[in-house]
Formats: sequence, C-alpha cells, structure tokens
Amino acid sequence: MYKNLFGPQIVNFPTKEHWKSVSKVSDIERGLDYLLAHYRECGITSIAIPPLGCGNGQLEWEVVGPFSKEVKLAVTKLINNNLLQEERLGSMFKVKVGPTFKDARRRYKFLLEKYVSLIEKTTDIFVRVETKQAEIIATVIFTTDKLRKNKRSTVSEMDVLEAVLQWKHLRRPKLDKAEVASTIRNLGMLRWLDVKPDDRLPFSENGTDINPHSVDSE
Repeated sequence: MYKNLFGPQIVNFPTKEHWKSVSKVSDIERGLDYLLAHYRECGITSIAIPPLGCGNGQLEWEVVGPFSKEVKLAVTKLINNNLLQEERLGSMFKVKVGPTFKDARRRYKFLLEKYVSLIEKTTDIFVRVETKQAEIIATVIFTTDKLRKNKRSTVSEMDVLEAVLQWKHLRRPKLDKAEVASTIRNLGMLRWLDVKPDDRLPFSENGTDINPHSVDSE
C-alpha cells in the first residue's frame, strides 16, 4: 500500500502471477477475499475499485463482475441453457430472452405462479429506468438495506441520501444530489423502500422521476 500525508492511499492489487501473463478470475477473487479480511487493518474506510484484470489482463468485464458467485453461476446457467442471450452494444451488453425461454416458461408455469407478484414488481421498476437511473436505484436500495441492518430505529430518507453521497463521494462524474433525493422519494412511494419521509430531503416536485409517463405500480 502506498500512503502519503494528504492524498488518497493506493492499494497495489496484483491480478496475475507475472506481468506478461493474463489475469485469472480465481486470483482476483482470492485477492478480494484478502482485502475484505484485512482492509480495517490498513485504515481503509472507503475504496474505489477499477475493473480488475480487464486491461492488459485481457479479462472481460461481463466475466469479472459482479463478484457474486451466486449471480455469476445463475447467469451462466441461464445462458448455457439458452434462456438468456447477450449481445454486445459497444462497451455494454444487451440481454434478451433466448430461444428456449418460452418452452421453459410453459414447463415451470406452476412454480412461477408463486412469484408472479414479485416478478411483476421487479419488471415494473426496470421498464421505468435507463442505465444511469438503474445504477442510482441499485445504489439506493443497497444502501437502505445496509442501514436497516445496522440501525434498530427507522431509516429516514435523509439517512439514505447522506449515506449514498458519502459512499459515492469519489465517483466521477459525481452523483447529482437532487436526482438521488428524487430516486429515494419515488422508490419510497412505490414501496420499494421502507423509509421514513423527511422534510429535509432536497426534493422538488419538478425533479427527476423514475418515469413520469409510467403508470402507478399499484
């Protein structure tokens, strides 16, 4: 770790055994496990991590991230069974249903019926947003969940806003405070968040909605 008196600390994170070699996902996961176990000893309270191994390491971001073994395993199974297909669009990927989706849906209809309400609720939120909004929504939901686990009292809208801005203070470009506040208010109204309304929230009725032209979720 590189340290100085005033600037940010820099963690050297090796992603390969030799500088001429390619990176391995297993090495990155092992390094992240080590970082998770020792970051407190280094005095780290906030960290920004680039796409590890995705430069000269020659790994693809859709393989490296997210670093959730459960998510990667589920996505891999869906793609391998032609339930999902990925199509590259520049630096991003378009995900669409695969050719076996309809047959699988008919076969497992009796199981899916138990989750209709959750599926419809999830679909409702995703059809309302664009890529940038999706990032903010995911950040807000994750932050709220973390705050609720750490606090016994009810989490307020301002608690969530302050936590998000603190977490993402090194993000470039910076998150727009009003847009984050609007997202928190809208998600609360849609019952995606269990938060206490707060008059201090810098929310404007003319602020950014998740989708002003969409219908109510109820």
